[in-house]
Amino acid sequence: MMQNNDIKLLFLILVASLLLKTVHLQDTTPPVIFNCPLNNFVSSSPNKAFWAEPTAFDNGGSVTLTSNRISGSYFNEGQTQVIYIATDEQGLQTDCSFTVSVSVTGIPVVSNCPSSITANLATGATTATVSWFPPFATDPDVPVVRSSNKEPNDEFPVGDTTVTYTFVDSTGLGGFCEFTVTVQDAVDSDSTAPSFTYCPNDITAYAAEGTTSTSVSWTTPEATDDSGTISYTRTHEPGAIFTVGATPVLYTAYDPTGNSAMCLFTVTVLEIIPIEDSTSPTFTYCPTDITAYAPEGTTSTSVFWTTPEATDDSGTISYTRTHESGAIFTAGATPVLYTAYDPAGNSAMCLFTVTVIVNQRPVTSNCPSSQTLSADTGLTTTTATWTEPTFSDELGNIVPTTNIQPGATFPLGTTVISYTATDLTGLEGLCTFEIIVQDTEKPQISNCPSDVTSMAASGTTSATVTWTAPTATDNDAVASLVSNYNSPSTFPIGVRNIVYVASDPSGNFRQCIFKATVTETQLPVFVNFPTDQTVNAATGQATAVVTWAEPSVTYPFQPAPIVTSNYEPGDVFPIGITTVTYRAEDSLGGVTTDEFNVRVLDTQNPEITSCPNDITSFVASGSSSTTVTWTAPTATDNDAITSLVSNYDSPATFAVGGFSVVYVTTDPSGNTAECSFQVTIIETQAPTFVNFPADQVVNTSPGQPTAIVTWTVPSVTYTFEPAPIVTSNYEPGDVFTLGATTVTYRAEDSFGVVTTDEFIIRVIDEENPQIINCPSDITVYVAPGLTSATVTWTPPTATDNDMIVSLISNYNTPREFQIGSKEVVYVATDPAGNFDDCTFVIIVTERQPPAFVNFPSVRLANNSPGLGTGIVTWTEPTVSYSGNTAPTVVTSHQSGDTFPIGETTVTYTAVDSYGLVTEQDFTVRIIDNEAPTIENCPSPVSAYAPANSVNTVTWTAPTATDNSGSVNVISNNDSGDEFPIGVHLVTYIAIDDYNNQVSCTFVLSVREDTPPLLSNLPPSTHSVLNDPGQPGAVVTWDQPTATDDRSVPTITASHEAGAMFPIGSTMVSITAIDSQGLTDVYTFQVNVIDSEDPTISGCDDVTVTADPGQTTVRAYWTPPTATDNSGEVTVTGNASPGDEFSIGTTSIGYLAVDGFNNQAMCAVNIIVRELGYPVFSNCPSAIFVETDPGEDEAIVSWDTIIATDELGGPTVTSNYDSGSTFSVGTTTVIYNAIDSDGLSATCSFDVSVSDLEDPVIINCPSDISLHIVDSSKSARVWWMIPVATDNLGDVEISSTNTPGDSFPEGESIVLYVAQDSARNSVTCLFSVRLLIPLSTLSYNSSVSLDRIGGNTISSNSDEDVLQEEVTSDLDTYLRSTTIGDKFVGVDDSILAISNSLGIAAVEFTLHMTQDSSYSTARIEDAFDDDLSSSGAFTSGNRVVQSSFLVGPGECGDDPCDRGTCERVGRNDFYCSCPSGWSGFRCSNDENECEEDPCGELSMC
Repeated sequence: MMQNNDIKLLFLILVASLLLKTVHLQDTTPPVIFNCPLNNFVSSSPNKAFWAEPTAFDNGGSVTLTSNRISGSYFNEGQTQVIYIATDEQGLQTDCSFTVSVSVTGIPVVSNCPSSITANLATGATTATVSWFPPFATDPDVPVVRSSNKEPNDEFPVGDTTVTYTFVDSTGLGGFCEFTVTVQDAVDSDSTAPSFTYCPNDITAYAAEGTTSTSVSWTTPEATDDSGTISYTRTHEPGAIFTVGATPVLYTAYDPTGNSAMCLFTVTVLEIIPIEDSTSPTFTYCPTDITAYAPEGTTSTSVFWTTPEATDDSGTISYTRTHESGAIFTAGATPVLYTAYDPAGNSAMCLFTVTVIVNQRPVTSNCPSSQTLSADTGLTTTTATWTEPTFSDELGNIVPTTNIQPGATFPLGTTVISYTATDLTGLEGLCTFEIIVQDTEKPQISNCPSDVTSMAASGTTSATVTWTAPTATDNDAVASLVSNYNSPSTFPIGVRNIVYVASDPSGNFRQCIFKATVTETQLPVFVNFPTDQTVNAATGQATAVVTWAEPSVTYPFQPAPIVTSNYEPGDVFPIGITTVTYRAEDSLGGVTTDEFNVRVLDTQNPEITSCPNDITSFVASGSSSTTVTWTAPTATDNDAITSLVSNYDSPATFAVGGFSVVYVTTDPSGNTAECSFQVTIIETQAPTFVNFPADQVVNTSPGQPTAIVTWTVPSVTYTFEPAPIVTSNYEPGDVFTLGATTVTYRAEDSFGVVTTDEFIIRVIDEENPQIINCPSDITVYVAPGLTSATVTWTPPTATDNDMIVSLISNYNTPREFQIGSKEVVYVATDPAGNFDDCTFVIIVTERQPPAFVNFPSVRLANNSPGLGTGIVTWTEPTVSYSGNTAPTVVTSHQSGDTFPIGETTVTYTAVDSYGLVTEQDFTVRIIDNEAPTIENCPSPVSAYAPANSVNTVTWTAPTATDNSGSVNVISNNDSGDEFPIGVHLVTYIAIDDYNNQVSCTFVLSVREDTPPLLSNLPPSTHSVLNDPGQPGAVVTWDQPTATDDRSVPTITASHEAGAMFPIGSTMVSITAIDSQGLTDVYTFQVNVIDSEDPTISGCDDVTVTADPGQTTVRAYWTPPTATDNSGEVTVTGNASPGDEFSIGTTSIGYLAVDGFNNQAMCAVNIIVRELGYPVFSNCPSAIFVETDPGEDEAIVSWDTIIATDELGGPTVTSNYDSGSTFSVGTTTVIYNAIDSDGLSATCSFDVSVSDLEDPVIINCPSDISLHIVDSSKSARVWWMIPVATDNLGDVEISSTNTPGDSFPEGESIVLYVAQDSARNSVTCLFSVRLLIPLSTLSYNSSVSLDRIGGNTISSNSDEDVLQEEVTSDLDTYLRSTTIGDKFVGVDDSILAISNSLGIAAVEFTLHMTQDSSYSTARIEDAFDDDLSSSGAFTSGNRVVQSSFLVGPGECGDDPCDRGTCERVGRNDFYCSCPSGWSGFRCSNDENECEEDPCGELSMC
């Protein structure tokens, strides 16, 4: 099929042709050949090779296409190059070549090559899975190896992907199959071209005998497009007339947006040569019937087969067919017919059937249900098993694959197990279920502290108690370990229960309890403590050694306190005051400290060293000062130098004369030392130049842009030795450049006085430039009929001593001159205006050039084997000329020369005696027919990629060489491409510039790369209180770890353990990333709770004055402010600045609340004084008090409230007096003052009484210990419910358990909380321990019941239910009796119901502790004593009076002489006698023969 680029090129050529014809330009463009055949493989030798003839187009009109072989020619074994040459009307040529290979072993025959495929992306996907039936190849003699760059069910990206299959047999011969997979993205704008679903193959037809054309028909091509609308253009219609030869037919499909696709095939018409042939063709291969499967959800599919083949004695066969391989077939059976025709019209048929079956997904009927399991003890995992599901499919049973096998170990949480079954067509059946693993194991608390005792310091009522907190472990992870108190905590004198509760993420918990006791103690006391001391520093030292007598300490307890101090007697002390501190700490942490001062004095003067000697310096004549420099002295001291100061600092400026320089040093104690020296300044004279040179003007040296200049060096006069130093920037005899240069001399004396002077040297240029290589006169010949010629010469050059020169001319080369003569003038000028010139003459005259005859055309040849060259010969051309002397002919190449592959231009040049030249050339083309060589083909490559992803894979690409020296290597994939998980074939093809090819293939495997796994992770929620005074808290956790299958992962976190977290909730993210960039992310929440109240300030009273007659006044004040550790606090008040207030005092309450409802309060009193009205001088602010101990109210007192008035003491009354009793809540107290004029003033304030007194629990039960028979038993436990009282009266009690609850084996904590209406609370905590004794005393016992659940006993009573109820009644009741402390339990109860008596007899085993001293009679009496008068249990079951029996009773001593003793009631028994005995105790031996049991005829 013609490629898009070919169509574009054809279009450009046609447009160019139209343009050329329009403007009549010369044609220099060679023809273009389309559809050059690919290399052809033929089996058996000799044999014919067939191909579709190429076509040629030219921009200039007709084109001739010739070849060294035609399709249908016979070829011998080996390789033969076929060359087509296209020649246009101008003689311009283009060639195309391919190779025909003939093998005696045959070549692979490729069948079932798919057509191009179009697929659409699923929503949200970036690739599409595309499937097809793979092609295959057969070879009659040797095996065939197949390779491809893609396989069915591979993932394809959006766009076009070329799929290539290569088939190579063991002899190296091969076949190819290539098609395109197009993946379309569902987007709004349409950029997807249509796709031809059917395009006819090339067609061969025969013209009727004696004719050169025929009508040819075909099935119209069809295309599809995502728009649903397609239009077509075509070059020919079916049924059109085609002449003998090959004609291309082109169909183009367009969608509404202009996207297009092409279908191109060739119609070849052959001429029938009359022969006598009556033999029909014979099919050598006809496919058998085919069965195919339609994909799920469809009723049709593409079906492929190997094309049937037939032979005929004529050697030429054409075919017709009802269906093409790859056509769409619907469900059911469809016949397919191929017919073969020879040139004489004889025919043969091949018929087979295609059956399409609709495919279904595999199904399963035994997919396991989900399971919920408990983790194994001590672990967070367990194993699970199940019966694996089976799958069935119409194509046969299928073995499924699974992600997890039965018997695997599962972690806590939910794991999804999936089974997948894939049938032969790729359809999948799925079965999924869940394994849910739960944690039911309680945490373990280790190192629960023993009871702790601490002592309060003397005079205090509390102490800080410290203990080591227990630790908790769990098979999973401990979510929290919380306590009602944290170590260290401060407790008042008394006893506190401390409770730790550990819970895991699954809600399982365990408790640890111990007691903290605080008692009163006293602090240590120092005796004979030293007083302050003063000493002098040691000579030459800044320290002193000081001693004193150590103090002693008294303490009433043992062991003695530990005494420490920051200094010891005999220590060295620095100058100054040092505080010595002693500290005594007793064994209970009580600390006493005392201190005294040690003062060390410094009385030693410092010393000055290196004091400078006197200094003399000189200044230049006329100067008044100079700068003098010296090295400053240094000072030392036994302590330290505080300062070293001077009246002058070095360097300093001094005037002419004498000066005294003084240095003074002082140490920290005020001791001083002094040093001085003299500085003298004397005036001097500056040096003077004598015979200084004047300015000079000189010419440049010949041929140079410079000049050498000399002069007499000046001398200098001076006042003091040594002589001044004279320097200059130039010396006599130096080289000077063109222009003016300043020469400067400088003289400096020993005192630094400087004199300078200068003169100017000017260098001028008077030398002319020179022109060299001035051309000679030039004569040029022009062809007859021409009037001008272009003349070229080499321009002259110019030089100058200055190196800068301008060269200009009246004519520049090259220049067109008319026939005749012209004078050319060149002028050179330098920058100084000096110049030179050059003149020559150009003469143009007419002449005729020579001409070539029989000039060679294009020469073609093959390359020499293994070389990039070939040898070419031709007949030498001749030349015609005018005149008597033959032209001289030269050539760039000789006939028989060696030429490189490709095109080489051979040029012939003829020069006649007049110098007229003719050039002509032709092209030599060396054709390369040798394939390249590939080296270093990669070995198989392995890589990893994340699940459902791709990886970038690299390798070293192979290299290729070729005899031509130029080779291009292409591949279906490049190193660095992305590959999905799976196995891929990578193919490299080396193609030289002449389309000779060789390939290399290797396998690339991409395996799944799993992400890292985080472990040792913090709990999902972590809650702490804020750090005191901080807007957050430092939060820590154990560092997580991570594992990975390929590398050690890197762990990063959004927050580090130990970081400061703000108040509120913060999400912390922990990420593990492996070397491939795969990650595992875990997030948890850190909650920082703010428990700190705000701080409010600025609550100052405000006093304002009302004018007489005013009743209200506006008051202004600055509202109080508040701060809070959280940074966010809101202050609200019940009035605002600018409000009006009545005369008197008004208390305004302000409330500061932070974002977590922590509060602080204060009041601002607004005092309104009335001029002339009474005034309260001490109206209180709001009063806040607590209730009196044990009371629901408080007696509140305040200072006597005084009111004054200018008229005298006003009368003061109030609704409450100081010392009144106030109830809980806020009460407003109002004072009124009335003066003699009836003017009044009011003072009011609030009294707020708060209840902060905890309730009191007066009968908290002690710890309870009971016994049970074994761990399978539980026991109901009873106790007296605690009673709580409170000063407010009502109190609410809640508890974790109630009397009568059942408790399991071990220790359980029962917690009561009493809370009053003010939310003050107190707790009562006791333990219930159910123990299993090592051994017990067991008694067979019984009891009789006459009521069950309050009802009479009948045969309808459920004995099993009643038996369980009676056992519970007996166990609960016996624990409450006076023998309950030794009672263990009852078991093995047997219930027998007597319907006639209405009695239920219960037999059971009663267990008492091994150390029980209670007799069975005592147990029976206790049962009767505590039983209610009705004999009924709380369940309604009623006991028959005195029917409770324990042990053998009177049978215990075995009173029966014979037989069995049976107990009767409490104090009686019955002897059951054996046969032949009677009496109360079975002591009577009966005469069995007394009744003559044997009869008359026998003896007893």
